[in-house]
Amino acid sequence: MGGNRTKSESESCITPVLRGESPELTQRAHGTLPRPETRRPDETPCRLTSRAGSRRPAAWRFIGLWLLVSLFALVYRFHPYYHRPFFWAFQAIVVNVYGFFCLGGFFYAWLTYRRCRRISDDFSDPALLALSCVRQAWRTLRVWSWSPWRCYWRSPRVWLLVRTLGIKFFFVPLMVVFLAEHIGEAHRLWRQPLQAYWGIEKIDWIMAFSYQVIFLCDTAVALVGYGFESLWLKNKTRSVDRTWLGWAVCLMCYPPFNDVAGIYLPLTEGGNALGFSAETLLLLRGLTLVFFLGYVWATLALGVRFSNMSNKGIVARGPYRWVRHPAYVCKNLAWWLEKLPTMSGFHNVLPMLAWNVVYMLRGWTEERHLRADPAYRAYCEQVRYRFIPGIW
Repeated sequence: MGGNRTKSESESCITPVLRGESPELTQRAHGTLPRPETRRPDETPCRLTSRAGSRRPAAWRFIGLWLLVSLFALVYRFHPYYHRPFFWAFQAIVVNVYGFFCLGGFFYAWLTYRRCRRISDDFSDPALLALSCVRQAWRTLRVWSWSPWRCYWRSPRVWLLVRTLGIKFFFVPLMVVFLAEHIGEAHRLWRQPLQAYWGIEKIDWIMAFSYQVIFLCDTAVALVGYGFESLWLKNKTRSVDRTWLGWAVCLMCYPPFNDVAGIYLPLTEGGNALGFSAETLLLLRGLTLVFFLGYVWATLALGVRFSNMSNKGIVARGPYRWVRHPAYVCKNLAWWLEKLPTMSGFHNVLPMLAWNVVYMLRGWTEERHLRADPAYRAYCEQVRYRFIPGIW
């Protein structure tokens, strides 16, 4: 019927922008050529073949990327939320980063097009999808019909891009702020003079400095995973969680949503309500660092594929060889040891149990999303335990 479009018809709405530079792609989009064999990004290396006349398609890709980056930069620069003192470190670099992109973005697009581009990559290229959005908006205005616009937004590739950009938009500023905080605190501790060469004071300094270095590494890897998605890194997003529960249990763990969650699930900061000795407190801090080391090990194992709610490829190395959610296990155990001295009653224990449930839900929603990938189902057959090796 006229009101029902097939998937191929919806996809064809976003291909005209490509016709000037890729006849093969147009033929594939309309079914006159078979689609390329599906390959994972980590299975096919970058091709080192030169292409004549690559400047024009590279220029279009740069314009598409420029549109996306400019939209991000405008919101970051002028929205009142990002002018809060919390984001001062991010505001200090956002203009410079945008300037560097404007200067070097074309060279990156050109080099990527010449060395890494495959025909199949064009179907999900963010730059081309952004250009197609502009084209369909112009067609809608020109013909005074919403049909091109509705057709564009029916494409699953467009909604995958929207969800991917939403994750980047939310997390990149947070990771920059967290990274700046850990760098600043590590620098302060490094320059802090110590009176004693050894003893409890020296051990306390070592632990405090180690804590900052651990989370400096964690946030640096996370920033790369969120902010730099490239054919060179082979970390393109394949899918994003589409459920409200998956997004809710993830976002409530980060500012500003954890500020609201903290009102109802407060965790006592500092104090020694149980009256532990200085040596016992030091031992607890040492054990906490051990679990935080396990947490950052899991982050490093993910590497450039790190990203919440996203499938950028299945990782089975590092601690992921034994359990499917090692980062959540280590983080929650570290929190228990960190907060143990403050737990003078059940009112202190209940919020921590509630946060444990939140992270269990995060693990469950992630698996529900990732099980759509056959590679993850095979990984689950290989690694059978979610949180506790040999038990659960």
